[in-house]
Amino acid sequence: MEYRKKPVIIEAIQFTDSDERVQELIEFTHGNFTPHGDLEHYAYAVIQTLEGDHRADIGDYIIKGVQGEFYPCKPDIFNTTYEAVEEEGEKCDAECIYNCGNECPAASGCAGHEEVREE
Repeated sequence: MEYRKKPVIIEAIQFTDSDERVQELIEFTHGNFTPHGDLEHYAYAVIQTLEGDHRADIGDYIIKGVQGEFYPCKPDIFNTTYEAVEEEGEKCDAECIYNCGNECPAASGCAGHEEVREE
């Protein structure tokens, strides 16, 4: 039997080797993110997950799951599985305002609108 992953919106932050990002991740995970290395260079981090401690390497994404849990995800898997969600007011490829009630000028509509619009 085949299954399709349900479309859910998640929050995620990519682990980079900067003090600002590490502090952001510590706050994001409510202290469940422990960096290892020194202030000049972080080698990896440990994240407390529902299944125990997991290692996150530089470049990994730290994901907040649907139950509020946190876990690391390798960048190639993250980029295959997820895509950025446009924020309200951002412009789509058709140059319309995403999800703000404006009509899409493209005859085929755009990803930001729930239905295909015609002029």
